[in-house]
Amino acid sequence: NVANCTRLSGSSIEKVLTANKDRLQSLHTLNLDGIWTLNDTTIGNLLENVCPSVRYLNVAHSNGLSDRGLRFLSKLPLHSLAVGGCVFLTTRGLHALAASKFVRTLAHNAYNNHNMEDLWELSLDELPQLTDLCLSAILRGCKSLRSISLCGCDSVGSVAGEALLSLGAQLNEVHISKHTKLASYLDNIVTPSPTFTVLKR
Repeated sequence: NVANCTRLSGSSIEKVLTANKDRLQSLHTLNLDGIWTLNDTTIGNLLENVCPSVRYLNVAHSNGLSDRGLRFLSKLPLHSLAVGGCVFLTTRGLHALAASKFVRTLAHNAYNNHNMEDLWELSLDELPQLTDLCLSAILRGCKSLRSISLCGCDSVGSVAGEALLSLGAQLNEVHISKHTKLASYLDNIVTPSPTFTVLKR
């Protein structure tokens, strides 16, 4: 866990982790939240060559993470992914995440002998560029989600709310900001009533 070690550069973290590569091959959780100098190349190298077993990844507030990096991350067998506050992600990149997860979900259903993983937790906090249509596409693709965090996503509203409701009983928690369109929608929904817990910040 090197979260919020803002004085360390992405290249410095890469060197430290690479130097301990043999001990990190079986690492399952990697928290790089707040390392704003991380970029696509560094993240890709760490996950391909240093920590290939990571299933829980937090790269929130990585200013160097672009749509290209997100497309790479979307192909990994992750259980949990946090990319909140990555300011250079666009709706195009987020749609690519949706498409990749959707394809993997279809493949998982069609080929049960494949050892494919499902995304359980997704954090998209502080992404004002996230739209209703984009989030709905992601939710259609990530049908195994148990928890999603959307704090600071002020552009999403009723369309996304309907998509959340459609996920059914396996969705346990939705984290959102107070006084947003999505919060208002979920507060006023009567039928069907949400089966998940709404946690407001």
